[in-house]
Amino acid sequence: MLPDFGTYREDHPSDFYLAGDPELLSRADGVFVVEGYMLPVHTVLLKQRCGLFRSLSGHGCAAIGGAGIPLVYRDPSVGALDIIMTDQLPAGHPRSLEGFTRKRVAHFLRFLYHPSEVTAIDFHLPGAAKSLSACARLANALEVPQLLEVLDARMEETGGQARQQSRICVGRYAAAAHW
Repeated sequence: MLPDFGTYREDHPSDFYLAGDPELLSRADGVFVVEGYMLPVHTVLLKQRCGLFRSLSGHGCAAIGGAGIPLVYRDPSVGALDIIMTDQLPAGHPRSLEGFTRKRVAHFLRFLYHPSEVTAIDFHLPGAAKSLSACARLANALEVPQLLEVLDARMEETGGQARQQSRICVGRYAAAAHW
């Protein structure tokens, strides 16, 4: 079971999207490296959901996992896991995570693994809007149109709620000022 959004832990970011499931952790065949942390990923899921990884498949780079996704590089200190994306690449590189925090990347991975979770995020939580914005940027960069649609719908829904709240507040203010 996934933890609540408000319980994200910086020291265990993968718990946020893999729910600490030992089987999912053991089956990971790649990592995203952000701020020195390795976030385990499954290349089959990346290739299935991300157009960027489908288009990179078989383009002369060393391939990993059963998915045939070319890796950024293999770091012996990571062991059997291959680095798929990292913040060590310069901005503009298709696999750069430069400028993203591990919390924002963990949110993106949560939504990539569990798209229905987008509707569960509470916009009153500190940083929720920034997380959705970062997720949308990553979804765009990695070519995940289905996730972009869900994120757009959620942001539109929330924007509509915010506009409605503003109208209520303005109406109350106008009524109070009229006294």
